[in-house]
Amino acid sequence: MNILHVIQYLNPKRGGEVAMCTSLAEQCLRRGHAITIATTDNGYDGPYFESLEEMGVTILPFRCRVNIKDFLISPQIGRWFDTAIRDFDVVHIHAFRSYQCVVAHQYAKKCGVPYVLQAHGSVLPFFQKHLLKKAYDFVWGRSVLRDASGLIAVNEMEVRQYLEMGANPEQITIIPNALDIEEYQTLPAHGMFRERFGIPENAKIILSLGRIHEIKGLDLLVEAFSDLAREVEDCLLILAGPDQGYQRLLQQQVKKADLVDRVLFTGPLYGVYKLEAYVDASVYVLPSIYEIFSLTTLEACLCETPVIVTDRCGLSPFLRRNGGCVVPYDRAALAAVLQREMNVTPERRDCTRRLKHEVEKHFSYNTVTDLFESLYARVCSTP
Repeated sequence: MNILHVIQYLNPKRGGEVAMCTSLAEQCLRRGHAITIATTDNGYDGPYFESLEEMGVTILPFRCRVNIKDFLISPQIGRWFDTAIRDFDVVHIHAFRSYQCVVAHQYAKKCGVPYVLQAHGSVLPFFQKHLLKKAYDFVWGRSVLRDASGLIAVNEMEVRQYLEMGANPEQITIIPNALDIEEYQTLPAHGMFRERFGIPENAKIILSLGRIHEIKGLDLLVEAFSDLAREVEDCLLILAGPDQGYQRLLQQQVKKADLVDRVLFTGPLYGVYKLEAYVDASVYVLPSIYEIFSLTTLEACLCETPVIVTDRCGLSPFLRRNGGCVVPYDRAALAAVLQREMNVTPERRDCTRRLKHEVEKHFSYNTVTDLFESLYARVCSTP
């Protein structure tokens, strides 16, 4: 099968959308499919592109001529679609509101090539740029949804969002995001992260790892931690991840709360450095205002680290069923749970092991790639 992925940027610092696209591309390559990724040169990362091309992925980074609030206009991609899209069996569009999505929809429909849309949590027009999103939906968005051969939701939360936008329920298939389970079979020794950052052995580490962005709810976490820090002396908050314009405000909040010596911003952590952080953490926290999915939470589960998420996370039903901790988006509630979860009891250790087993069962590359192959085959065989 010849598969075309369409995504507006291809930089690993942009988060799970990019990771999901490239990991799926790699898995499908291993199964004998031909993979092309059409994207833009926005945030071009030469070594990252080269690593994908060495695997056998064809990458086409069209020039971004205009950037309107992250709406990346690349006119050349349309001319390429006009001549090349018929060569593909299926088009997989990542994210809902992008210039690349509009153009892929236009030419796929014109040439009779099936396409599937994976919105990655971006279906509903909430949280920032409401008017622009609604304008997009009026002009293009609803037809993009209507004409899709398949709509991919990562969980029931996203299914409800598609339905709210008027999608046909028969179009929707639930396929969760996936992880490389093998990466977590051999973990770093305890203490490596502490040694790297000079953290005392007796300090309890509260870890949040991901983009430093307003939507991640890190201001709530700092507030809850300030309450906890007054009661518990030997605890430290680690905020790890690339800054997406919000770190300065958080640092001001930390300074105002007199927590500079107890909150550490590490910057991005990748590979073994990320695993070291999970292993040494007493608890992992995802305090997001909104989160359709969370690979980092599943990564923490694979390291048998206790996890806390807010009830605004799409993974919360899975975590509740399997012993994870879900809290309301509330300062006092989060502070209380942090204090409880920092100390791992034998009962909590049993829960973390059960969660690890369930993550391995449901979110492995093999399991998820099977679901994508089945979807691709189904839309290609539908008249």
